[in-house]
Amino acid sequence: HCAAKSLVEESVSNPDLYNQVNTEGTRVLLEAMKEAGVSNIVFSSTAAVYGDSRIQPITESSEINPVNPYGKSKIEAERLISEFCSNGFAAITFRYFNVAGSYKNNLGKVFFENHENESHLIPKILNKLNKDNKEVTVDIYGDKWQTPDGSCIRDYLHVKDLAHAHLLALNKLTNNEHQIVNLGSGTGYSVFEVVDQISKTVGVKVHRNICPVRSGDPAVLLADIGKAKE
Repeated sequence: HCAAKSLVEESVSNPDLYNQVNTEGTRVLLEAMKEAGVSNIVFSSTAAVYGDSRIQPITESSEINPVNPYGKSKIEAERLISEFCSNGFAAITFRYFNVAGSYKNNLGKVFFENHENESHLIPKILNKLNKDNKEVTVDIYGDKWQTPDGSCIRDYLHVKDLAHAHLLALNKLTNNEHQIVNLGSGTGYSVFEVVDQISKTVGVKVHRNICPVRSGDPAVLLADIGKAKE
C-alpha cells in the first residue's frame, strides 16, 4: 500500500487533506481487503512518525512524536493496521527514510524520480541538468541547524534496495502480527555533502540558495537498520 500524499509543507497547510487521503484512505482499503478476503498487507510508512528525535540513530521502538500532519497521518494509518492485525491480518510496515536512486531495465530504459512538483533534493538538482548546463542553483532550507555543517542530515536508501525489501517481506508476513521495520542505509549525509557530491560527480557547479527553514522539518533523521538486517 503505497498510495499517499507525502509533502511535509503541503501537510502543514492542508492537514485535513492528509488525514483524508493517508489515514481514512487506509481505513477504506483495509475494509475492502476484509470484504475481499485479502489478509496480507505491506505498508509504506515514513521516518516522519518519529519527529525530531534527540536519539540517533532511530530504532523502531523510539518515541513516536510526529512534528507535522504528514507524519501524524501515517502513524494513524499504522494504528489502523494494528487493529486489523488483531483480527487475523498479517502486516509489515516499512518506515522509509530518504529514498533515492534510479533503475535501468533490461531494455536500457532508465527509470528515475520525476514528480510534477519535485521536492526531493537529488532529483531536484538532476532535473535541472542538461548537456549545456555548467551551473545550476538549488534551494536549501536552512543552514543554521544543530549539525556539523549547519544543513540537515538525512539517511538515503537506494530504490533498488527498497524494492528488494518488499520482496523479502512477502516471506515474513505472520498472521495476527504487525511488524514494523525501518528502511534506510544506516548512514547519514548532510544536504551540503549531497550537493557537493552531485557537483563533483556530474562536473557542474551547484549554487546554494539558502531559504527559510520549512515548518515540520527535523534536523537529523538516521535509521537504525538492525531489525531490517536481522
